[in-house]
Amino acid sequence: MIVIEHHLDVIKCADWIIDLGRREESWGERW
Repeated sequence: MIVIEHHLDVIKCADWIIDLGRREESWGERW
């Protein structure tokens, strides 16, 4: 099962996490 989730509580319960988003370094430009 693949779940796309943004809530940290749900992510913390996951057995596996696959990050398909941007790298943290590039977030500084956006925020």
